[in-house]
Amino acid sequence: MAKYYLHLEAQKEVGNQIHESQCSHMPEKAELRYIGSYSNPKAAHYDVKMFYPQVSYCPDCITQ
Repeated sequence: MAKYYLHLEAQKEVGNQIHESQCSHMPEKAELRYIGSYSNPKAAHYDVKMFYPQVSYCPDCITQ
């Protein structure tokens, strides 16, 4: 299972981005919230969507 983090600073157009723990473009630690360990990024997205209106995946570490 992979560990996922949410970038707390919403980006224009894409909102808050979900990153895998091994992402090479991970924001500073102070700008992240640990989401949890999930078997796939869709499960992480589902849980985060309840609290943040616009959520997307980091294009560098999560490919759909």
